[in-house]
Amino acid sequence: MPLHLAPTQSLTPYIHSVDPSATAKIMQYLARVQHNSAPGINLQLLARHISENTWVVDDVSRSVDLSNGQIPETLTPQVDCFVVVDLDEKDFPQGIEDVTDRLLELVQPWLAKEKEKIEQWRHECTLRSQELSIRELEVVSREAELDLRKEKLDLREQELDG
Repeated sequence: MPLHLAPTQSLTPYIHSVDPSATAKIMQYLARVQHNSAPGINLQLLARHISENTWVVDDVSRSVDLSNGQIPETLTPQVDCFVVVDLDEKDFPQGIEDVTDRLLELVQPWLAKEKEKIEQWRHECTLRSQELSIRELEVVSREAELDLRKEKLDLREQELDG
């Protein structure tokens, strides 16, 4: 299912321009850094860029190993950070950029809305719990009242029989 980003929520500032005369097909991916070690990094490819504001999550999980020579010196990705990487047909990187901060900016409004929904749900649950507690107390009170009436009836019955 494609993920559509509004124009104001685009990762476009991080999209690298690719030379149209290049014969190799370049695909752009959103990836997560899984390992970062001396020989290089391992990227888990999460989504493929298919149009300006559309990314598609691939059904098949795929990862790519990049050697340190393939990573720009200005980029020192940490484990679990997110990058946009341009890969050719042989998974050789044509460009890579850390987009963790930008991605977090994109999800912050959604997270705030979800947090608000959770708080509202928690409040509703608290109210329902209080209502149930009140009903339970009413039932217990009615049971006690019925027990008291039964005792009175039993006493009256004993008086009449006795």
